[in-house]
Amino acid sequence: MFQYRADQLFSRNESITIQKTRTSGTEAVHTHDFIEIVYVLSGDGQQSVNGLCYPIQKGTLLFINYGQTHAFSTKTSIEYYNILLKPEFISMELINSENAFELLALTAFEEFRSLNPTTPFVSFSGKELLEIEGITDAMHREFKAKQTGYQSILKGYMQVFLVHILRRMQLANESSPVSSSPLTPDLLAYIEEHCSEKITLPELAEQCFYNPSYFSRVFKEYSGMSLTDFIQRKRIEKACRLLQDTDWPIETIATDVGYGDKTQFYRQFKSYMGATPNQFRRRGS
Repeated sequence: MFQYRADQLFSRNESITIQKTRTSGTEAVHTHDFIEIVYVLSGDGQQSVNGLCYPIQKGTLLFINYGQTHAFSTKTSIEYYNILLKPEFISMELINSENAFELLALTAFEEFRSLNPTTPFVSFSGKELLEIEGITDAMHREFKAKQTGYQSILKGYMQVFLVHILRRMQLANESSPVSSSPLTPDLLAYIEEHCSEKITLPELAEQCFYNPSYFSRVFKEYSGMSLTDFIQRKRIEKACRLLQDTDWPIETIATDVGYGDKTQFYRQFKSYMGATPNQFRRRGS
């Protein structure tokens, strides 16, 4: 069995590293000497941890302690964030007396089976899912840019991130019913996959068995934004990835993410990102 070591994956003087990974098939069972937080962005499959298998999908977050054996198994492609932490990064500076040090004590998956037997840690949906993805996206950008003070900013993001995890753990352990959200991981994955196309409100409402006006209202209630704004945001996020990962002309990217009007793309991009596409590309280079 292979073991990943911190000295192989962490840069000098860093105690956190953040990777965005896409994989498919079955990976080899392995272990590591650092803490790993996995947040699933798209796809579904299984994660085996210490010989137990758990279903995963968009919105699933796994907390894998050092020394635990684990591996992904998927029939389709799965994309996820890997947040790797040296043990010293999880310190009293990061986890305060309010949430204490129980987070690390609760990372044995067997203890979570009684709380929520369908997921190895926690699963997010609705507005919480959007908030978690906003945090992980921001952390990934900050880590890649490595501008002055980035490690302090990452610690701040991690504090917020861990609070969301602990809140979700508490909700999973409460017997009181929680209102259901129409923003299921499958629906959000569908919107993200087809954001470059023309997605209609009636089409999405039909998938949830709601009438369009009611769906529009509850979508905004649970996500904090209108469906149109959500689709625009996903288009801009896709444009950001293409600007960073390809050398495509900006006009090509605008068309690929669903903008027939280049001027509208530039206006929307600057509104969301605070920079033009050219400026954003230069920052990432």
